[in-house]
Amino acid sequence: MLQPNTTYTLLVDVGRRLEAGLTADYSLTLQAGSTVLATIRASNITASAGYFQTQSLFYTPPASPPAGNITIVLTSYGPQVNFKNVRLNLSSPSTVHYYFSDHLGSTDLVTDALGTMSACPANPSLITGEEESDYYPFGGERVLCDRGIGNNYKFTGKEATAKPVSTNSAPAITRPSTDASPSPTGPPPPPPSPTPSSATRNR
Repeated sequence: MLQPNTTYTLLVDVGRRLEAGLTADYSLTLQAGSTVLATIRASNITASAGYFQTQSLFYTPPASPPAGNITIVLTSYGPQVNFKNVRLNLSSPSTVHYYFSDHLGSTDLVTDALGTMSACPANPSLITGEEESDYYPFGGERVLCDRGIGNNYKFTGKEATAKPVSTNSAPAITRPSTDASPSPTGPPPPPPSPTPSSATRNR
């Protein structure tokens, strides 16, 4: 079955017989059931005698493609035309997203190529694009809508990592130690005063 909005590329190596004068027309056709989707007719005279050259045929179905299984039809008119290495490639168009940022460069809105705005599934009262977020002063994200496009460009436009990290660049606060031990860089403490022992006797 055909997939909508997908480009089908038919590639066929078309050969020309070595004998002089044996050239002919040929056609390549893509069909869905009995419906002809695309066809091309050409001559193998453009190929060197005894060699093959690649011919291509392209087709992109609409949003509602014709029903039926895909069929490749190769036809030779007149003297035999040789075909080999027949392949059919599929490719989907790349998805385009537009990123809108605030005054800090943080991505706060993402839309598709048409700028479509619609109600967010998780928050129907919000009319927005594919994704919308607000940010706290030190980079924490407040997600307003996320349709799952996989946007990784967040606070100040930086790419988020898989493991969340703090975006707060403020220096850490060091609390004074309650340990009475002297600093290793300071002067050594004075030696303790000797304490008379109870076993000492005066003479």
